[in-house]
Amino acid sequence: YPLRRQRQMCIRDSYKGTAKNGQVFTPDHITSFMYKLLNIDAKKDRVLDAACGSGAFLTKAMSYMIKEVGGPNTLEAENIMSSQLYGIEIDKRIFSLACANMLIHKDGKTNLEQMDSTSEEAAEWIKSKNITKVLMNPPYEKKYHPEIIIKNVLDNIEPHSQACLLYTSPS
Repeated sequence: YPLRRQRQMCIRDSYKGTAKNGQVFTPDHITSFMYKLLNIDAKKDRVLDAACGSGAFLTKAMSYMIKEVGGPNTLEAENIMSSQLYGIEIDKRIFSLACANMLIHKDGKTNLEQMDSTSEEAAEWIKSKNITKVLMNPPYEKKYHPEIIIKNVLDNIEPHSQACLLYTSPS
């Protein structure tokens, strides 16, 4: 019992964490849960994270999608890596981390952009990718305009797309 309680406290505390620059990195069990909520079709869906941080949602989606199409040595897996996963990150250092993370996970072509997700440039980029699913944990702090990020994404994805967002109203 004491060990179980310590584990729960550790998980709770590590998830809560301290938001530096409005960024909260999403734990693995949450990325898995949110991926499963969206019922992503690995052969056709195009996935976006417009506040991708280190790329946790994208690497999780890639892992599940590749498994669902029969593994990394299939043509479908190649297509997933080259044209079904997209990310945007505003912070240069974190963007570099996301790129490295995607490459470490062997994505073949990193479809990540370092830009402001609230911008018209991001809106046009998102629209050009024909996104059908969104997995995202936007920054929580008001000064980073999370509502504008969310609106920019939802206004520029394909009609009838689905989004799963981890978001709390700023206090």
